[in-house]
Amino acid sequence: MRCLPPQPAVDLPDEDHPPIPLNYDGRTFALRSRSELGDCGRQTLFHFRQQGFRLWATYEGDGVRFGSLVAVSDSGGQLQGCYQHLNSSDELRVGRYVGIPELLPKSKIAIREYWESTSGDGQSVLEQLN
Repeated sequence: MRCLPPQPAVDLPDEDHPPIPLNYDGRTFALRSRSELGDCGRQTLFHFRQQGFRLWATYEGDGVRFGSLVAVSDSGGQLQGCYQHLNSSDELRVGRYVGIPELLPKSKIAIREYWESTSGDGQSVLEQLN
């Protein structure tokens, strides 16, 4: 596993003066592109929730029966986390990832993900639907 770009420790804010993180809460994302090794497909939907700098999501569709992820966001919205899912062949995939956000028109977000998993390393891009 060596796909992730080098990342500094997440800069969690001082409890007394927390900056407002990029808000992923309630947003739904779909896959725009991915590496060949990825299980997710264009019909895989990711449903994000967020509380402060803590995020979690569930995802399913196409090559994924069910998946979940948990992450922490830095003050710029960059994500560091881990995920697990069961693919359509009932194989368990577990890994970690870094997500780098890109602001799109109409206040939407794309996330460029670099991931390392039990099946190999890769990259993907998620794009917000709602």
